[in-house]
Amino acid sequence: MRRAIDFDASERLVELNEEIRGMMVRILEDARAARQLRTMDMEGIPLQARALVYGLARMWIDGQCAMGRRREGRVADAAKPR
Repeated sequence: MRRAIDFDASERLVELNEEIRGMMVRILEDARAARQLRTMDMEGIPLQARALVYGLARMWIDGQCAMGRRREGRVADAAKPR
């Protein structure tokens, strides 16, 4: 198990994590209220989104993104904000 950061020992990290999670939930609730999302598990989506991002970051770091005939440039372009 990788533990580069002692997350629980830092009140600030815990506080910031809760703030980010709350922000994600509010964004999703706003999108649902604007009928841009279907009704779904609003509490589970932030975890799923973070797991996706974490997985993609690990793939990038481990050099896995070039697999499956994907060019690195396409992956890098997909990661750029629009």
